[in-house]
This record gives sequence, structure tokens and C-alpha cells, in this order.
Amino acid sequence: MSLKEREFFKKPYIFYLYYFNIFLFGVVQGSFISMYLTEIGVPSGYIGIINGVIQVLCLGMSSLYGVIADNARSKNRVLVTILCISVVLLYAFSRTTSLLMVIILRILFNITYQPMMGLYESMALECSKRYGYAYSPIRMSGTIGYAVMAVISGFWLNKNKEMLFPILIGTLLLTLITAFFLPEVGKTEKKDEAAEKYDIREVYALLKDKSVLRVLIMYLFYMLCNSFSHAYFGIYMTQLGGDYAWVGIGNMILAVSEFPFYFGPGNRFFRRLGVEKSQLFVLCLGVIRWLIVGTCHSPVILTLTMLFNGVMLVPNATLVVEFLSEKAPENLKSSVQTALRAPFSTAGNLIASFGGGALVGLFNGMGLDGVRLAYLCCAPLTLIAVLLIAPSVLRSAKDRNT
Repeated sequence: MSLKEREFFKKPYIFYLYYFNIFLFGVVQGSFISMYLTEIGVPSGYIGIINGVIQVLCLGMSSLYGVIADNARSKNRVLVTILCISVVLLYAFSRTTSLLMVIILRILFNITYQPMMGLYESMALECSKRYGYAYSPIRMSGTIGYAVMAVISGFWLNKNKEMLFPILIGTLLLTLITAFFLPEVGKTEKKDEAAEKYDIREVYALLKDKSVLRVLIMYLFYMLCNSFSHAYFGIYMTQLGGDYAWVGIGNMILAVSEFPFYFGPGNRFFRRLGVEKSQLFVLCLGVIRWLIVGTCHSPVILTLTMLFNGVMLVPNATLVVEFLSEKAPENLKSSVQTALRAPFSTAGNLIASFGGGALVGLFNGMGLDGVRLAYLCCAPLTLIAVLLIAPSVLRSAKDRNT
């Protein structure tokens, strides 16, 4: 390998490719596995319960990953090991025919793979800071991968559903190969030996900062409704007369809608607002979005509601991650994502999974459209969150300006 090639792999460029690949996998895994489970006989109400069990177990795994990564000599080795285990579990998942084993392996795979996000996000942030690069373009490269695969997989699977697992395994293997070439990220070095000691209490002490707590609570409410939609969008689409192709188009729109907010006026708008006001704005939009989704009767309208995604996701995918990274001590950059942000994310997912699944089952048992009504419930829930949090956010902003 030439000196120029070695320099390429020392810098964050390779993270663009890594994010692109892992989002190729993510859109297929997130969009079509729930549909696959319902097609093989898992009741739609149970999907939420399965996801709830996953979120409970992920709470512990997220903290564990953070502790291991922040104490490891190489975070890269931790990431590669997790990806290797994920590939093995996914392959086993694809080969089993027992409904019970499908559920068990689905849970095992998700609790291994899902908490990994905080790890590679912290690695990307650290490398971006080291070389003076912005994190937003790296995150956007994942969005490009998401948009590309959303359309391709949707039309492909609509013609041949048997291609689901070959696509999943292939894209995850591609992610694993890319992970081998990521810039080395090791344990943070400190001159003061006492500062090197890992103390998870330093991470949780950040919750005493009211701005951190408000950001994480708003993040929880965003994740709650977004997670429910992520789990049930495909199922709801088929109820409205759509198919795999419509789901693919919807996810492509979802991804493309993010582009204006990573750069240009959209990005500058949110950065001027700041993380807290941006999140409050997102929750206000959420009230409108979930009201439309819960009352629509057309796959076209449901697909178009994905346009809300960009303006709602980008502040939570970039500003929140950057805000927490800035607040965290140098030797706890991974843990602030895996042990602090991830539990709030998981709590939102957990409420969406158990609460959403229970609501769907309850409404279905009453002879009503469970998925539609559960979507509709997201609107007043988000409105309550806005009314509870807005006074504190606006008061804090006023105090900073005086």
C-alpha cells in the first residue's frame, strides 16, 4: 500500500463508506423484518412485544459496550468483534424454520447489533475532531446509502421475497469488511493517571445539568413515536393497499428528505436555534405528522408523510450526538453515547414496543384498526410533551439572553 493510500485510511474518509454500508443494511433490516415476521405467522400485536423485550435487554448491552470500548486499547477491535457475532447470528436467523427459534434469534441478533450504534458514532466523532472534519457529512453518507437501498430493495423484494436474507447478510458482510479499514481509535490517553480511571458515575452526573436532561427527555419522546412508526410502517402500508415497492419508495423519500438539513440553510437554521429549541420544533411538527398518518387512507399520502422525517431526524441524529459529546469528559466519549443517550433512546423504544404493541392488540381485539389508532395516539402524546417541556426550554433561553 502506498503512502497516499495509507494516509487515506488514517483519515475519516473511510467513515463515509462505513456509514453508507451500514445504512444499506439498516434500511432492509428495519423496514422488512417486521413484514417478514407477520408473513410467517407472528401476530402484529406480538411484534411490539418482541421489540420491547429487545429494548429491555439492549439497556444493559448499551452500557456494557460503552464500558468495554472506553477501556479497550482499540475500539476498532470491539466494533469488528460485534459485527462478526452479528453476522453469525443473522445467518442462523435466516436458516431456522421454527417460529420459536426465529423469535429467539431475532432477539439475540438485535441485542448484539443494535447497541453498536453509539460505539461507531463516538468513533466517527472522535476522528472528525482529530482531523478537523464535520460529522454531519459523514452521517449524510449513511442517508445516501439508506435512500439508494430503500428503492432497490423495495422493488427487488416485491418481485422475489426470498432475496431478503441474502441482501441482509451481504450488506452486513460489506459493513464488516469496511470496519477493518476504519482509522484506529484507541483508549484516550491522559497525562494525569488519576484521570485515566474509568468512572461511569461521571457520565450519569451529567444528568444534573438541566439542559442535558431536557435534551434527553425530548429525545426520548421523539424516539418513542419514531420507533413505533419504524416497526409498523410496513404493516400499515400493506393495510392501506401498498406493497414492498411502496415501502421502499417511502423509505427513499424518508432518506432524501434529510439532505437539506445536513448542509445549507436547513443546517444553519437548526444551529442558530440550538439543540433544545430545535428539538422542541421537531416535537411540534410531530403532532402534525402523526395526526395526518393516523387519519390517512391512501398509501400515497402515507408515503408523502415521510417528508417530515428529514426535518425531525437530523437535529436528533447530529445536534444531540454532538451536544452530548461536547459535554462528556475526554475518556468517556463512547459511554456518553452508549450509557447515557442510548438508555433514553431505548426507553422510548421500549414504551413504543410494549405500549404500542399492547394498544394495537387492544384495538384489534375490539374490532378496530389497531395500527391506525395507535399511530393517532402519537399526536396527543407528542402534544403533551411539548406543553410540559416548552416552558422550561423557553425560560432557559430567555435567561441566557439576559
